[in-house]
Amino acid sequence: MKTKSIKKKHGEALSDAMLDIAAYNRSEDEKRPKAHAVEKLYLDPRNPRLADASHTGTQASILRVMERDFDLQPLIDSMYRNGFFWEEPMVAVIEPLAELKNKKVLIIIEGNRRLAALKIILSNPDIYSIKEARARLKEVPVLVRDERKETLAFVGFRHITGIVPWESAAKAQYAHDLVKRGLSLEQIAQTIGDKTRDIARWVRTQSLVEQARENGLIESDASKSFYFSYLLTATDAPATKKWLELDLDSESGLVTAINSQRLEELWLWLYGSRSRELAPVIPESRQIHRLNKVIGSARAVQEFAWKR
Repeated sequence: MKTKSIKKKHGEALSDAMLDIAAYNRSEDEKRPKAHAVEKLYLDPRNPRLADASHTGTQASILRVMERDFDLQPLIDSMYRNGFFWEEPMVAVIEPLAELKNKKVLIIIEGNRRLAALKIILSNPDIYSIKEARARLKEVPVLVRDERKETLAFVGFRHITGIVPWESAAKAQYAHDLVKRGLSLEQIAQTIGDKTRDIARWVRTQSLVEQARENGLIESDASKSFYFSYLLTATDAPATKKWLELDLDSESGLVTAINSQRLEELWLWLYGSRSRELAPVIPESRQIHRLNKVIGSARAVQEFAWKR
């Protein structure tokens, strides 16, 4: 039963219109996702992600745009390997579709990238040839709503307010933990649906942080702030890797050898040290590339270290 006297945090009464789309306003049956065949689910022609894309509104046209512009491959790889995560059901509404002469169908309004990835897998058995992997993707969990207005609050929260991507340091810690549990970079990429190259960078940098800690260098001692991205960017440069005498395990991405003294120098150049009363020589991230150029020259490094 709706209660018209419900108050917001600051005391304003909620309107009937707001109560109609309130997240709590669901029956017990509505709260449970149900399995639906992917072939009976349709991409949303009104998807906000398509606002700047040119398409005809047909399913084939929308799918082509999404395959070209929406970086679906990591999702495809993850679902083909792991199946569909039932912890994240898609959300659909029952609406007429112009392409089908206004026949009412289930149109996905939350999960269009996942649906596009599923359709690509299922329509390309020559590429995705493992029958068992395809079979478990033919039905997926969907929450069905009668009207779009019922999902306005949820979709807005999810994409504008609620989903906050992890920062690089958090991604690196997560990937590093998986490596420590025995997974390879390739296995992690297939599991979480990300690029192996990015994961390798995160693991490398987190491994360097761990190495620095072993040498007595800690993030909290940074003269200003500790920015994980500084070390990430600095050690992307081949010249800096060479100068550090850095060796990495090709499968795990972990550091197997390094010049500890030079790692300490780099650390202090990037972050300084409160305890040693040293300021960083890199006041902002844009100057890291200049530092990498210096490190690429043995003579410049000697002069730089002497001035330090």
